[in-house]
Amino acid sequence: MHIPGRCLFVNRRWLKTLFAVGLTLAVWIGHSPFISGMASAASFAKKIAIQAVQAGVDDYNSGDYSVAIEHWLEALNGYPADDPVPEKAVIHTNLANAYQQLGQPHKALGALIEAGNIYDQLGMVARMGRIQTEQAQIYASLGQYRRAIALICLPQNVDIQTTNPINVDEPPSPVTLFQNCVEDGAYPLALSTQDLAGQVAALGSLGDAYQLQGDYGSAVVILTAGLHLAHQGPLSDAYEIPMLNSLANAYGRQALLSYQRAEAAKSLTFVSSAQELKVKGDGQFDNAISYVEEALLLVQQRFALIDEPLTDGRSLIPLLTDELRTQLTLLKLSQRRHPVPDLSLTQQRIGQLLQQLPNSRETAYAAIALAKSYQENPQAFSCFSPGTDSIVRTVLDHAQIIAKDIDDFRAQSFATGQLGHFYECQAQISLSSTQKLTYQQEALRLTKLAEWQADEGRDAADSQYLWKWQAGRLYESQGDYTQAMASYHQAITILDSIRDDILTATQDLQFDFRDAVEPLYRKMIKLQLELADNTSYQLSVENGNDDVPLNSLEGALQTVDSLRLAELQNYFGDDCLLSPIRQEQVIELINQNTTSAVISSITVGDQMALILTVPNAAAQLTWVPVNTERLVKTAIDYRQGLERSHDRTYDYHSAAQLYQWIITPFDEVLAEAHVKTLVFIQDGILRSIPMAALWDGAQYLIENYAIATVPSLTLTEPEALRPKELEVLTLGFSDGLCDENGSNCEYAPIWHVEQELQSVRHIFPGSPAPLLNREFTSENLAKALKKNHYSLLHIATHGEFSADPDSTFIVTGDGEKLTFGALEKLIRDNSSNTHPIELIALTACDTGLGSDRSTLGLAGVALRAGARSAIASLWLIDDAITADIMGHFYRNLKEHPNLNKAQALQAAQIAAIQRDGHPGNWAPLILVGNWL
Repeated sequence: MHIPGRCLFVNRRWLKTLFAVGLTLAVWIGHSPFISGMASAASFAKKIAIQAVQAGVDDYNSGDYSVAIEHWLEALNGYPADDPVPEKAVIHTNLANAYQQLGQPHKALGALIEAGNIYDQLGMVARMGRIQTEQAQIYASLGQYRRAIALICLPQNVDIQTTNPINVDEPPSPVTLFQNCVEDGAYPLALSTQDLAGQVAALGSLGDAYQLQGDYGSAVVILTAGLHLAHQGPLSDAYEIPMLNSLANAYGRQALLSYQRAEAAKSLTFVSSAQELKVKGDGQFDNAISYVEEALLLVQQRFALIDEPLTDGRSLIPLLTDELRTQLTLLKLSQRRHPVPDLSLTQQRIGQLLQQLPNSRETAYAAIALAKSYQENPQAFSCFSPGTDSIVRTVLDHAQIIAKDIDDFRAQSFATGQLGHFYECQAQISLSSTQKLTYQQEALRLTKLAEWQADEGRDAADSQYLWKWQAGRLYESQGDYTQAMASYHQAITILDSIRDDILTATQDLQFDFRDAVEPLYRKMIKLQLELADNTSYQLSVENGNDDVPLNSLEGALQTVDSLRLAELQNYFGDDCLLSPIRQEQVIELINQNTTSAVISSITVGDQMALILTVPNAAAQLTWVPVNTERLVKTAIDYRQGLERSHDRTYDYHSAAQLYQWIITPFDEVLAEAHVKTLVFIQDGILRSIPMAALWDGAQYLIENYAIATVPSLTLTEPEALRPKELEVLTLGFSDGLCDENGSNCEYAPIWHVEQELQSVRHIFPGSPAPLLNREFTSENLAKALKKNHYSLLHIATHGEFSADPDSTFIVTGDGEKLTFGALEKLIRDNSSNTHPIELIALTACDTGLGSDRSTLGLAGVALRAGARSAIASLWLIDDAITADIMGHFYRNLKEHPNLNKAQALQAAQIAAIQRDGHPGNWAPLILVGNWL
């Protein structure tokens, strides 16, 4: 049964990948074609075939990949179609290499499958393993990481907490590291045949797949084991440099994640945590630089050993390619440093290598990456640094020449589109209005050409949206808002259609999302709000979904919803595909609940917009009357005041200020509509604070309105609670995770957990005994779910909402950190019910550092745990008070069927207020998801 608004777990179709992925993958097998293993002679046809193979090798080494393919296809005709000889497998493998150089991964996979079938028929196990490694490499480049990993190995018990370099002299044993590999995986096949080169290649490809999936700790362990093998004897020349580059990339990504978390901590004035994370990131970054510098040193040493007069230039191509990849890795890492170091020597050397290497998709993208390195910052459409105009234009012209030479429309699209952006930047700095218009026209011409080239290229929707976005900016700069709106809308429509693919194609996008995707949505929303707010401006534009005019508040809300879905999909990655309900169901949800209103917040530029939606009425817009910097400071002051719940007095100033900015503008409308429930869809800092304790000067907001928060209305099921069917399973962990002396605790004991669980069970007397402490394990939870269907799960244990979904978890009684993805899978695999869990309560959680990504984990907790709604705490609060509030909440649900979940929580929190409770003791408990 399909349940709207939940995560879907499906077999992924082939994913489209951002071109940046191609610049980070090492090539573990197939640096160049080979003819070893070809029969010496047997027939005249075979002799002709061997000559064709050699001609193809010569063409390949000269960069004539298309001609090489023609020769190798000709060579295949020299062998009977039904004759599975190794020579044919060699030719198919060479064809795969050439197809990849031309940017045709699907044809490359087909060729590898043909080669694999031949080796399988001949029982050539080692060769079969190598073919699987090459297939895995291509699947990883297409974003299908799980399929890539499955082709090589499914390792268990990898220490993913690795943050420091592993001693290469004492690495983890590959034999013990991957004890649970499937027998026909590439790595066990290489082990069984003692194929050392096959083992190294498999580990390299496996490590890359893990780091592209975002599992950097596992990637480091795997790649370090591979590096240890690569140091052995004759393998070093082929594999050391790629392995060092991959390790540098893995540590670089780890560092970026640490820096991102440090910035989030700093923004919330968590100075100590911010410093710790920065130090951690610095260490990871130093590791990355040390590995890439070691790779460059090896390149220099190997060049020094070459006798130039006796060396054929074509034989240098593998080493030159290794250096290009290493220099690109150094360039990418250096751009992430603060401050960015002088890149001129690296940029100059990459330019030289592009002149020396044959044209290929790799060199085309390398040229584009080189041009982009001259941008002032890493944002998708940042302009170029002053004084670099000439070199940027030259490099992009060269990228176009390469792409045209290899007949690669996809590469042409990126090169042409970037050149269009170059002229867009020229128009921005031009002082002459005539010259400015000329530049804008040339930028628009090139952008349109890039769109056409993207249409001609296969799987190019991920570039198409970039050029629609660019066209929108150009139209807007010319004052053509009709065309600008249409272009932005087309770009977002493309993004929405490939959201599941592009936002999960590489975990790099968890870093790049705000630079490469999010600004498009906010640009569109800004224009929509400006035009909707300006009634004097008449605009003729197409309608959006369900015939909603784009230049209306309703149209803006649809774009905001698309952004929310994109954020969550990017956060969850490929573990969870979102399944939104239709827009007409959203309208029905609002209009049928006549006492509920929705307030959506959205940051646009330096201001926060607030849009109110009430049943059967037009949406209303207001703006927070201060800039975002002041809003953030006030919100932080408000939260920190609430967190000081042990203070005898409470300072209402920040709570009153936020009420005035967020609620007061809508007071009259809410009163006239007789609204009883406020549903918030929050953005930015507002995700980190509870609305319940906003202060109107006499009362808290919760005293006048029931309150809920949802990640998106299209992810909220329009179905009310069925109180007669409530059955609860209670779980808890009170002991804490401490050392033997009990003095050093990762998680302190929660003293009133047992009291809380027994209280809940008393309200629902037919419920089973709680799973407490050591009884609370994944295995016991699975058994309990198999026995019975539960509509409520009450979990009293430590939990964290992190910027990383893999670090968003609850702690079980045996110390396991059970991620919400694992929890959802456990519920899904062991529950026989066709309906989702109504409510999951998590009463001892913490939003960690409170970054936007951390609060996405909180916003999506119900989705990820497979429930309609959730009650969770924004930070850890007094567990005795929590037990009391949750007891009131459950009694309200059971005894007052006329109350919805939001109203039941409201009544429980009002009871806490009447007991003279500090707002910091009750406000952090929030309802997420379906409030009915």
